[in-house]
Amino acid sequence: MLETGIVHFSIGEEFGIRIMEIAQEHLIYGNNPIKALRTITDSLMGCPDDLALRILKGDMVLPVDVDTQEVICQDRIPVVHDQYPKIDVLYYAQSNAGVIEDHTHDFIESFNILQNRIRYNSYKFSFSFDINSILKYCSGDDSGILDELEYDAEVNGIGALVKCAKIFIEKGMKTISILDWMIKNWGHDKNFMDDNKPFIENMCVNEDEYLVLYNRKLMSDCIMQVVQALQTTVDGSFKVDDIDEDNSLQNYIDASLEINKVLSTEIQPVNILDKYSAGWLSPEGDFYALNGEIANMLHNQIADALQEKGIVPSDEILDNHSKDAWLEQQGWVKIHGDNVQFGGCLNSQIGLINVDITNVQARLIYEYGQIACNGVLSMGWKRERISAVKFQMLYEANIPFLNKTYFEF
Repeated sequence: MLETGIVHFSIGEEFGIRIMEIAQEHLIYGNNPIKALRTITDSLMGCPDDLALRILKGDMVLPVDVDTQEVICQDRIPVVHDQYPKIDVLYYAQSNAGVIEDHTHDFIESFNILQNRIRYNSYKFSFSFDINSILKYCSGDDSGILDELEYDAEVNGIGALVKCAKIFIEKGMKTISILDWMIKNWGHDKNFMDDNKPFIENMCVNEDEYLVLYNRKLMSDCIMQVVQALQTTVDGSFKVDDIDEDNSLQNYIDASLEINKVLSTEIQPVNILDKYSAGWLSPEGDFYALNGEIANMLHNQIADALQEKGIVPSDEILDNHSKDAWLEQQGWVKIHGDNVQFGGCLNSQIGLINVDITNVQARLIYEYGQIACNGVLSMGWKRERISAVKFQMLYEANIPFLNKTYFEF
């Protein structure tokens, strides 16, 4: 029995290894860079974010002095520190790209078969329903009919294909978002990617960096193929409420149809206070936005529409830069839910002149935070939560501090 009520713990020599393993699992398997970094910063009180980034990747390691019970942070030494985990960005990109490519071929083949059967009117269903189910249906209760449809093998097969495709798209987009996070924070730059020219002519990077970017583009292209195949197959006449338990698939399909309708004509600015899912806010205060889910790739679709509108330059002028990158470099603010991201303050890292958030952008972000986000915003890639009032105060008092604290990396 402990009379003092105090319990003493000691840390073993593998304490640092376990911290790094847990943090890396949050990033790679949990798709959560914030939780990954906080595993390190919460475990090592006072550890700054830039140091936590190096520890997370494995460039720095955490040996433990068991005698003094101190965790020591030091640069990785080959062989000596091989027991400490290290994230290989190229392996992450290649292994995930391989899996996504294989599944894409399977999905495309399955959707092509389904589309051909639909196209040639050879895919029809005949059902026999229990009389009790028919009577219930006539009185307004369709549960019996739907239950019998749900257990039909053919209907189940179509439902499973569509649902699995949606899950595949969502997981694929999360994988790409994590790879983009790695690219931003660990020295790669996807904006230099151009699959149509030899990388030696276009990028001052080594072959490993090129391969990371190549596999990133491969994943994106594969996912887009599945998105297009799903959109082509499901044109609004096929409802999947009965196999989509949380309605996420139906929401995705409905959003796709609505996006296609919105983008069928020239995209127009909207009211930022109308709580769209995602959008781009121009330096002049124009907000272009869409509703949908992560799998709808909203910011990409908006950027494409802005190029068609003539705001974003043509691909020939952009050369090997993405439309998203051009918007960020011109000072556009990227908004997704309560998250506000700004890349104009990073232009100096690629040889351009930095730009700041404009007065009209700041005013709209403040109003958006107050009215549409219950007064709280999550800022930058770290998604640090601050009040809209604090954002406005920091902007008015010290823009360089605001950039450094929330947007720079």
